[in-house]
Amino acid sequence: MVEGWIHDFALDDAITLFRRGDYEKIVCTGVQIETGSYIQQFKSYPEMTAQRLRKMGIPEEKIIVTVAAAAKKDRTYMAAVALREAFMAYNLETRDLHLITVGPHGRRSRMLFQKALGPQYNIGVTCLEPSSYDPEDWFTNSEGVRGVIGEALAYTYAKLFFHP
Repeated sequence: MVEGWIHDFALDDAITLFRRGDYEKIVCTGVQIETGSYIQQFKSYPEMTAQRLRKMGIPEEKIIVTVAAAAKKDRTYMAAVALREAFMAYNLETRDLHLITVGPHGRRSRMLFQKALGPQYNIGVTCLEPSSYDPEDWFTNSEGVRGVIGEALAYTYAKLFFHP
């Protein structure tokens, strides 16, 4: 599973992991694009990322696109719900999944995907390094501070207060 919003460098790494691993499919998850959607070819991040994968040599039959229903909040959870629905629609039986994301977002994403899919799924996660700051020195960069602290708060909310 690839979160559709990840940057190109992270998608390169995701493709490397896909080719090295024993994976059958790449599932692009995410939400609709809200900014600039009127002038873009793609209406959602997963659709855009699927096209990026095709351009990078991943065969069409290996790609599944899941677009979450429009949501103002809990977008990651809604993306996971769309994935659950796609599993039912495609009759996919695999229970071992691997999520590719970027930075500190991974811990919360994994937890929300687990909540949406249920305990019968084994979900691994790879958090690729963000391009805008060094993860070792996140506290020396405003982008890093916003990312780490924001995700810590979002994780706490999801863990304590979010109930699907």
